[in-house]
Amino acid sequence: QQTINIEEAPTTSFSFNNTCNGTTTTFTDQTTGTNLASWNWDFGDGTTSTTQSPTHTYANPGKYAVTLNVANNLGCTTTKVDTVYNHSLPVVNFTNNLPCSTTPIQFTDQSLVDNANLVAWEWDFGDETTSTDQHPEHLYGQTGIFEVKLKSFSQFGCTDSTQTIITVAQGPEVDFAWDKSCEGEATTFTDLTNSFGITITNWNWIIDGVLHTSQNPNYTFTNSGTYTVQLTVAVNNLCTQTLMQDIIIEVPPTVQFDYNEGCGGSGTEFYDLTALPNDTIIAREWRVDGAIISSDSVATISLDPGNYDITLSVVTNAGCTESATSTISLIGSPVAAYEVNANYGAINLLVDFTNFSTGGNDYLWSFNDANNSTSTEQNPNFIFTDIGEYNVTLRTSSSPDCYDETTQLITVVEPLTNVQIIAITPVLKEDKTTFILTLENTGTTIINNSTSLVFRADYGTEVVEPLNTILYAGKTINYTPAFAIASSSTTDMLCVKLLSAAAIPLDEKCVTLGAPVIISEPYPNPSSGNSTIDVILEDAQEIKVRVINRAGQPVFSNIIKGVTGLNKMHINGITLPQGLYIIEIKVGKERELYKISITR
Repeated sequence: QQTINIEEAPTTSFSFNNTCNGTTTTFTDQTTGTNLASWNWDFGDGTTSTTQSPTHTYANPGKYAVTLNVANNLGCTTTKVDTVYNHSLPVVNFTNNLPCSTTPIQFTDQSLVDNANLVAWEWDFGDETTSTDQHPEHLYGQTGIFEVKLKSFSQFGCTDSTQTIITVAQGPEVDFAWDKSCEGEATTFTDLTNSFGITITNWNWIIDGVLHTSQNPNYTFTNSGTYTVQLTVAVNNLCTQTLMQDIIIEVPPTVQFDYNEGCGGSGTEFYDLTALPNDTIIAREWRVDGAIISSDSVATISLDPGNYDITLSVVTNAGCTESATSTISLIGSPVAAYEVNANYGAINLLVDFTNFSTGGNDYLWSFNDANNSTSTEQNPNFIFTDIGEYNVTLRTSSSPDCYDETTQLITVVEPLTNVQIIAITPVLKEDKTTFILTLENTGTTIINNSTSLVFRADYGTEVVEPLNTILYAGKTINYTPAFAIASSSTTDMLCVKLLSAAAIPLDEKCVTLGAPVIISEPYPNPSSGNSTIDVILEDAQEIKVRVINRAGQPVFSNIIKGVTGLNKMHINGITLPQGLYIIEIKVGKERELYKISITR
């Protein structure tokens, strides 16, 4: 009888650190069990070890299967296999553009690493400055020789570095200025670049999107606003520098001024009213008939009554230079004057008063109505609500002792609507004929767009449009309506009728366009009483009318003096027996015959 002892086999395990190529990997045995006796390592690259916790340096980066066999003193053996990574080192490299002292140098990382990603960079520019950007820019600001180093890191912490020597050449220090920044005026740009004695080879200006290559160009900005001006200067060592500056182009001032003529021998005061929203005036010059009198914003000078040419010139902070000249008349005291849009009309008459007074700066209007209404506005309006005559007085003054007055009569009457078409004037254009209507308001009410114009060409369809203007009582205007006749149309005559807001005819007038005489057919026809024939004449001349019965006998005749335009020939058929008649109309060589039936 024998006793056999069964002993538990080892539990093989180990740990290690993944390394970067060229560094040593440390393997640590972590096997558990009793009476461990031997360790056999296979590093996967053809090398082995029997050390319990060995170290090993791989010759090449890659992935390796590492095997560990552990045996106890009874010969029990277990095995553990694990994968070890020997990571590649980055291949570090970089480039840079031309190194110049006044321009940032662009450094471009060109490092590579196999089977990994680059995650960090450390730059040392050799002038005690560093960067962690992948592709940094660096401005040396000085000339000299510098050693630039780059250290690149992979995601596994593997790193390598490289360095190179660069020689930083002297670059230009670009600067420029301009003389003015005013819309519509030529701006001169002046190059102020310091090239440190190195020959400048070219200038490239970008002004308002336009390239200029002269050293000191001129440019006229046509609009106000902020513009970025760019200047790039190159010297003969190939170094360049670019400077961009914003220039604010201001709107030139609209020079304005006014004056107050003194009263009682005091001087005339001139004051500047020039408005500048974003600029300031730095210099002024007042001239009277060419002679300089002042440089202040307000100038006072004694001048005799008469006419003077006053000039104000200003210079702004932006360099804008503008001036304005006005001829003034000094009369020694204020003169009151005004005009009205209507001095005659129906009740509720709205009158606009336009002040043309000179020499005064205070105004008092007296409307002389039942309420003794007044106004101190320069250009007031007033509604006269009652029939009557009103003497409206304007008093203008420049001081309590210096004033003038003027009075006009406003007449308010009962409302009467009446307007006449004085003339219709055709205006030939390339593609159409338009018309100018001469209208006269012979009533007392205001004629406006509640009045309609009715156009009828060759007795065709009527075209209606509103009168888009205002015609005050007693006024005459020339008005061009929207209505027109195409040049391709053959039209002999045009009639225009005015209708009130209640569609009541106010006036009618016709004009010939082709033939000198247009004779319409009688209307109504048949007729139980009167009939009418329209005769439209280009020039005033006699119109002969005859009515002939069926036996060929004249039963009615008349000769009238026709006027230019529309003539309505009324045929009184009330006295004629019922029957068929011939109406003969003769105008010069023109003759028309129409049949008309008289019925009862």
